[in-house]
Amino acid sequence: MSKHFLTKSQQEDLKAKGWNLISARDGCVWVGADWDSKQNMLQSISNLDLIDLDGGVQGYNFLIIGYNEEEVSDE
Repeated sequence: MSKHFLTKSQQEDLKAKGWNLISARDGCVWVGADWDSKQNMLQSISNLDLIDLDGGVQGYNFLIIGYNEEEVSDE
């Protein structure tokens, strides 16, 4: 069984503030993009079936809690 990324307290706090939590087993989704990406990040997230871009929503807010830089290689 996969451990949830957030504690129960953190999940409850976010829900109380109106955030929708990710329904993955560990409660998070890992996505990446670079300058050569052919689609924007919102489309990439939509492809994971987490959001519905055709649902008549004005926009989305995301809670991003970390990032990792990928080194550029000369290959």
